[in-house]
Amino acid sequence: MKKKSIALSLAATLFAAVATPAVVMAASGHGHAPSITDTVPFWVNFIVFCVVMGIILRKPFAGFWGDRADQVASAVNAGKEAAAAASARLEDARAKHGTIDQEVKKLRVRISQEAETEAVRIVEEAKARAVAIKGRAQDGLTAEGGNLETRLREELADQVLLKAEEIIRSRMDSQVDRKLRDGALRDVSNLVQ
Repeated sequence: MKKKSIALSLAATLFAAVATPAVVMAASGHGHAPSITDTVPFWVNFIVFCVVMGIILRKPFAGFWGDRADQVASAVNAGKEAAAAASARLEDARAKHGTIDQEVKKLRVRISQEAETEAVRIVEEAKARAVAIKGRAQDGLTAEGGNLETRLREELADQVLLKAEEIIRSRMDSQVDRKLRDGALRDVSNLVQ
């Protein structure tokens, strides 16, 4: 096959080389008016050129188009993988979105329960503090009342003594005073013996 194509291309080249001078002369007005048939030998040259270039560039073209096909295939595969990953993420998001409502309801219930428990605990702590404060206040009142009573008694005793001294001074003269002093001295001397 290769030998046949080489022989064909060589024959076409020789035919084109022989026919070209006659065609050029005919196109310049030697013998007849220009027509489309005057370009036929150039077609042959063009076809031969295309065949030769195809033979020469066959491997680079095949390599380029093979690489290009691989690039396209890898891009398509990457696109398919990306689409599959996006589809999986979409399904995950849909699944999460479906469970979000349930999770929100659970959170609301849990938060309300915790709030109620916390409120009960705070009320209990407040009651316990109130009882403790009331107890301390009662103790303080009792202690203060005792202090007040003691101070009141002391003040009352001081007032009674002052009043008694006033009364005694007003009623007492020197004779009564002497009798009282003598009686007190006798009592003291009796105690000493």
